[in-house]
Parts: sequence; structure tokens; C-alpha cells
Amino acid sequence: MIVVLAYHSIQTDTYAHSVNPEVFDKQIRWLKRHFEILSLIDLDRLLHHPRRPAKHKRGFASITFDDGFENVLTNGLPVLAKHGVPGTVFFPTSFAGTSVTNTYGIKYTYLDWNQLHAMEKTGFFTIQSHGHDHLVLPEVKDEQTIGTELVRGQEIIRNRLGKTTDFYAYPKGKWDVRSRKVVGRHFRLAFAGDGLIDERSCNPHSLPRVIVTRSMSFWKFKLSLHPWFWKLKNRRSSAS
Repeated sequence: MIVVLAYHSIQTDTYAHSVNPEVFDKQIRWLKRHFEILSLIDLDRLLHHPRRPAKHKRGFASITFDDGFENVLTNGLPVLAKHGVPGTVFFPTSFAGTSVTNTYGIKYTYLDWNQLHAMEKTGFFTIQSHGHDHLVLPEVKDEQTIGTELVRGQEIIRNRLGKTTDFYAYPKGKWDVRSRKVVGRHFRLAFAGDGLIDERSCNPHSLPRVIVTRSMSFWKFKLSLHPWFWKLKNRRSSAS
């Protein structure tokens, strides 16, 4: 079993995608106890060369963060460092160093390039692509614009951080066959949502993730990491 967790904000507020730092610590502690936690580079290797997880582990897990809010550095990094586990930030390059007030009236600041560089240097984080302007790809009219969005994000990260980006997360987790085809030309893996990865039948350019939210109880967090939970959920969705 392979699970990729998707976080956004690690902060105590009323935003639906914020997770309290203490709750985040509890989740990561439990995850490390029950899963073998991989970087995305190691996850990529695993998908190409399947193996069994370490003894007494349920499966494999990776930890990701979308958008690159500053609180991932201030509140998320200390937790990952404490438990010695890797994480990935999917970053939209045009947002670097800017701020936004969301529909909840909460102001968020995005990481700047100095902070992103420092996070890479810690060894606990790698920075990957969330596009340039955070475009929701199925809403983009033509493939050329999609390609430009993807390439520009890759080029800016390469110029600013001196690294290539092989992994991508779809903004808002949305993709379609057309956008997946374009993404496949530029990235080794791409992540969407919602669910667990079945390594026997997955498409590497539309890999599901478990979206972790503020309202998710610890019980539901653990429940969402079981394959039968998603089978039941998908069955109910099909029936409705």
C-alpha cells in the first residue's frame, strides 16, 4: 500500500486546509510508527521497482505540502526534523514572497526564494512544481498554454534553486486526459487526489493523495489510510 498525504497550511486558524501543529505532530508520529516514509525520489523508484515495506510496517507513505505557505517552514519543518522524515513542497513560482487573504479573511504569506533555498539545504524538504501561476489545468483552453505554465515553473525553480523538478501537483487536484498528457511530457510523476496509490494499476501522471484538513479527526485520519475506506467511499459515490 502507498499513501501520499497532501497538506496545505500548518497553523491554528479556521481555514479548512489548516492543520494544528500539535495535530500534525501526532499524525506524523503515528505515520512513522506504522509506515515506511519515503521521499518522492524513493517513491518514484518504488513504483518502477516494487518491494515489500520494512518489517512491521503497513506500507509506504510520502508527505507533501501544496502552495508553499510560510507556516510550512515555521511550523511544519520542526515536526519533520523532530521525527527525521522527508517532505515535499509543491510551489507555484509566481507566488514567491507574496501574501494573500483567503475567503476566510486569513492572511497567508508565501515562502520567498531565500526561505525555499534554506528549506532545501536542511535535507528534510525538496521543492517541486505546482506550476507558475497555479493554473487549474482542465480550465485552460489550449495545450500550448498548459505547456508554458509547466515549463515556466520548472525554469524558474532551476534558475533560482539550481535544481530540476521531476514531480508536479495539479492545482486543486484537478486534471483531465488532455492536461495529463501534457504533464507527462515534462514530469516523471504528477499528483492529484483523492485516494491511495495502487501500484499495480496506477498512472504515474495522475497519482491520488489523501487531502488532510482541519476537520479531519485523528480517527478519520487513520481510517483514510486503509484501502477498504476508499473502496467503500468510491462504491457509495458510484451508487449516488
